[in-house]
Amino acid sequence: MGDDVIYRIRHLLLASLRGIECHSEQEANDAWEAVSISDLYSLNWAMLLTSGIGEDHIYLNESMEDGTSILDVSTLYEYDYADYLFQEHARFRDFSEYAGSRYYGISHGWWIRLLIDGQLYYATVTSLTTHLMGEIEEAANGHIDNLIPSELIEGESNGKRQGGGFLWDMRTDANGLEGQLDELKRRWWAYQDERRDILGEELASWEPAVYMKEENWDDDPSRSYIFTNAESLQRVRWRHYLSDCASLLTPLAETDTLLKREAGLTIAFLDEAHADIMENFDPKVIKLRKKKKIIMASGVFDELGQISSKLSDDDES
Repeated sequence: MGDDVIYRIRHLLLASLRGIECHSEQEANDAWEAVSISDLYSLNWAMLLTSGIGEDHIYLNESMEDGTSILDVSTLYEYDYADYLFQEHARFRDFSEYAGSRYYGISHGWWIRLLIDGQLYYATVTSLTTHLMGEIEEAANGHIDNLIPSELIEGESNGKRQGGGFLWDMRTDANGLEGQLDELKRRWWAYQDERRDILGEELASWEPAVYMKEENWDDDPSRSYIFTNAESLQRVRWRHYLSDCASLLTPLAETDTLLKREAGLTIAFLDEAHADIMENFDPKVIKLRKKKKIIMASGVFDELGQISSKLSDDDES
């Protein structure tokens, strides 16, 4: 959908639903961005009726190459495999040392919107491998913090304006074990890459299945759709998303055994790596890395503060 079409739709919806008159594309975009989250739900619902496709008015909320849309493909697999080839081409072009990766299906999740019984749902579409690794990562990060406790310390330049954003200047304090912590994290990241490939290959032989998980994002109706492998993506068409998924729906609890296995392997790996690092690793001998300057978009620090405050309130309640 072109920018001019989006502008015309937003112009109409803002006027009819919010009483906001816009006279240019920029005015419409600014007005849309200024709408509160609670009021945005009704606008997105109406927007879906005009821009969604198929039985469920589904809308893929991801960037696509100019002149293309999900109307150009039939199944989720066709979109995902084309995206995989695009990403592989970019990595080979930009990183001379890149060796390539095998395709197992959805290495990075997508955001979609769709109507379910007339109600707007926000949803993610991801792979079982990615879902499992995400669940394991949370436990692993907590275990790493138990093995080598640390905290972030604000630097002198944190929050200072630069260009169109703000500098992110935070350092890790691990009571003198910063080098060991970096090495443990480096090994953990490498382990994740290895396990993703192993899981992807294992799950490629599983029966096609879709797992559904209800979520709670900003109190709006939301859920995650988790696909076992590439074959499951081939079974689901964009224009018949919910009906095709229905024939493949499987309780997520059936993956609990696999999750427990992977979590156990992860904790064992981290314990072994930690013991080796504490005994044999010399933090004075480190690989040289180019220092990076991180610039955050304007408003990010305010949002982080709000999130932190909300989490604190939730913990106290």
